Amino acid sequence: MGNRLYGRGACDMKAGLMANYYALKALLETGHKPEGTVILQSVIEEEYMTGGGTLACLLEGFTADGFIVTEPNLKIIIAHPGVLLFKVKVVGKSTHAGVAHTGVNAIGKMNRVYEALIELGEKRAQTNPYPLFEKQSGRSCHLNIGTYRAGDWISTVAGWAEIECRLSHLPAENADEVKQQVQQAIKRAMEGDEWLLQHPPQVIWYERQVIPWEQSPNDPFILAFKSAADSTLKSDIEIAGATWGMDTRLAPYFNMPAISFGPNGGNIHGVDEYVDIDSVLDCTKVLAAFIMDWCGVQTV
Repeated sequence: MGNRLYGRGACDMKAGLMANYYALKALLETGHKPEGTVILQSVIEEEYMTGGGTLACLLEGFTADGFIVTEPNLKIIIAHPGVLLFKVKVVGKSTHAGVAHTGVNAIGKMNRVYEALIELGEKRAQTNPYPLFEKQSGRSCHLNIGTYRAGDWISTVAGWAEIECRLSHLPAENADEVKQQVQQAIKRAMEGDEWLLQHPPQVIWYERQVIPWEQSPNDPFILAFKSAADSTLKSDIEIAGATWGMDTRLAPYFNMPAISFGPNGGNIHGVDEYVDIDSVLDCTKVLAAFIMDWCGVQTV
């Protein structure tokens, strides 16, 4: 429709993969063979924080002098936060709805925890500035409550409730200290509530997590890419941070500089996800220009 292509994954990251492929294809078909080695990797298992496909490639020795991930948007992304996942469980006392006054509804008790975590998320965003992330989303860090489950039956007082949460933290923050902030917020939610004091909420931290990542903007790889992007798009391409985890975080463990740069779009992970077709072409042109500048090319 117009300049947009709609569909799940259109922007994240099918369009980025196509930009990678056609940048190299265009060079080869016009007789421009890179003098360096260009590796195109299409991998699985990026979304759920594992980086499994990319990590497998790197462990097999497919490393390079630099690493580009074509995650959405036409900014040069050089940082992302750490991400922690956790669950909170609250117990109540189940009874028949006909004598509901004799039970303890876990939903109401969990609501106290919910409000405390929302307050913590707001406080963290206000007291932890990080300009690169704020350029991207207008906020440095987030505490998202993604699921809320409770009770077993409409005619029974809910005897249990649980929420699952995603918490981001800045590169300079210690993950254990951030976890302690969560524990303290829940402890505050318990104050003045005799039931919660006698039945403390249980916090379960998931093993999977994203380690925060920062890349120096002054690395020759980043400077060269920005030069190619600025020249190709005739604009001063912004350097920013992303507020989500990416496979770029793996690069430092393999002595590689890394960036993210990909097509523009919207409604990522949502209904009517789309990619701006013009931005796919722009991304492709930038990647091709950078390959030529960084690797050099032979005319064949």
